[in-house]
Amino acid sequence: MRINQPTHPLFLVVLMISLLQLRAEPTNIMVEDLTFTRPATWQWTGPTPNSPAVNRFIVPDTNGSSKVDVRFYIVKKGYTTERQAMRGQFPESKPNDLQEQEKIIGKQRIIYLQITGTYVFRDHAPKADEMQVGAAIPMGNQYVLARIAGPRSDVEAAMAAFKKMVEDAVKDHEEDVTL
Repeated sequence: MRINQPTHPLFLVVLMISLLQLRAEPTNIMVEDLTFTRPATWQWTGPTPNSPAVNRFIVPDTNGSSKVDVRFYIVKKGYTTERQAMRGQFPESKPNDLQEQEKIIGKQRIIYLQITGTYVFRDHAPKADEMQVGAAIPMGNQYVLARIAGPRSDVEAAMAAFKKMVEDAVKDHEEDVTL
């Protein structure tokens, strides 16, 4: 009996296991020195073509559709550029519509930026009642930006998990630095 034939049942089992392992979603991703662990219900997907994002999760709603997008960026400018970009994507917003909150974990700062309104991006149709929240984490001369965006109610529903993911990544990094 020859077992090196491609039709051998053992070969097919090994091939199926290999394919399943290739399709397995990572439970965490590394962006610079930060490891972000995705919530169990979120799905990993690669960044869209032509996006400067280095990684991406999608957050399915209760019906399984993916309206909320979580992206990760490495930005080699000050975080104020993100403030300007967010305001530009919500052109009807007023200066006070962009909220900023700072949180300190250990010695690490997180700057949360939040805006709600009509989202406009390039040549796409405007989307009303959208929300974007960015978590800018300074890392030397640059910062890591984790950004969640989508319909306001869906982003609000995912907000606690988003903040926990960001803050856990910073806590874990702070522990690694102090060891």
